[in-house]
Amino acid sequence: MDPCKKYALNQYRKLIAQVAGLQKELSYQKNPIKKIGMDLHGVLDKDSAFLCPLLRKVVEEGHEVHLMTGSVFSEEFKESILAKYDLREGDTYTHTFSITQHLMDTGIPVSWDARGYPFAEALNWNMAKGEYALLQGIDVLFDDSPTYCRYMPESCWYVTYSKETFNTYLEQVLYGTRIRIGR
Repeated sequence: MDPCKKYALNQYRKLIAQVAGLQKELSYQKNPIKKIGMDLHGVLDKDSAFLCPLLRKVVEEGHEVHLMTGSVFSEEFKESILAKYDLREGDTYTHTFSITQHLMDTGIPVSWDARGYPFAEALNWNMAKGEYALLQGIDVLFDDSPTYCRYMPESCWYVTYSKETFNTYLEQVLYGTRIRIGR
């Protein structure tokens, strides 16, 4: 991508994120439904026995759980990967987000390596979760990689996953007052 276009795109995305962040903070206390983002590969697939019962309770209470991954959520993927980890729509999650599908839908080229894994230009790939978090109003995203943190909107907590951070942040987001102390 042309460096000037890349800079302009980044500035535009930052402006949109600031506006959305202000809107989000103003409406945060008014909206009792919280939106939890969960990375699939590296978080849920590594700790599903611990996470699934908790996510089930979150969904039962009426909150949203958004599964996020680089893979495409095909029927085959749902039947093999999601079933393997006991993840069922309406039970342990409510929404899905695929970085690959998002990039293809927005016209950004995606390629596949010899193992069948998708990849795209790093900036586009890394910004995709932040764009989704912004558009969907995600309150907190649990991920295993700090790579995406810099692209998250201010309105979304980005938490590098561990059992301890999950319990602490989930409780604060669902039941407590959000106190922002940096990222």
